[in-house]
Amino acid sequence: AMCISTGSILGALMGRAFLVGLTGTGLTLLIAFLFSNPLREVLHGFELKSLMGHVPLVLLSIPALSCAASWLPALQAANRDPATILRNE
Repeated sequence: AMCISTGSILGALMGRAFLVGLTGTGLTLLIAFLFSNPLREVLHGFELKSLMGHVPLVLLSIPALSCAASWLPALQAANRDPATILRNE
């Protein structure tokens, strides 16, 4: 960890944030569409399947928002000195 650049650490953390956002979005959409028929009464006749055209936008925007939310914590973590972190443990 001592010879890895800040940019590569930041890239790894942001990539992980994107993957977590993408996985969560994919699972949420899958569950929503699987349960769309049983939930039709609760949703007062609204069809979730009518939103199929928005799926690509959702699959890109939610992981991007996940990255935006992770930017400052990842930047702070990438700029910390590993020797200081290991000394305090």
